[in-house]
Amino acid sequence: GIIRSLPRALTTRGPGTLPPFFAAAFGDRRGRDTAVLAHLNPAAGIDALLTDMARATGIPLALGMSQIADGTARRAGVHPPDGVIDSDRFFADLDRELGRTGSPPLIVVDHEYR
Repeated sequence: GIIRSLPRALTTRGPGTLPPFFAAAFGDRRGRDTAVLAHLNPAAGIDALLTDMARATGIPLALGMSQIADGTARRAGVHPPDGVIDSDRFFADLDRELGRTGSPPLIVVDHEYR
């Protein structure tokens, strides 16, 4: 693993200006090409989350699982997480777990229409 990948890691460019933990979507909206980028807000005071991968992956997983355990996230069939998880509750719970008041917003969403 690590030893085999080391030569390539040393010669591969880094992420440049891409934000940590982001999602990008491209498609057509009402006949116009559209791009949407959602990313964590650097002004949201979440440095502790971004420097600890156990927290960065474990906390969101636990918050999603809590909705499954209490029955909030139940829907027959197979669905992606965003199809069953209550996103308003998820982000409110995430703010609470991170000791945030909800301001500034945790997520920034940028749209580009062409």
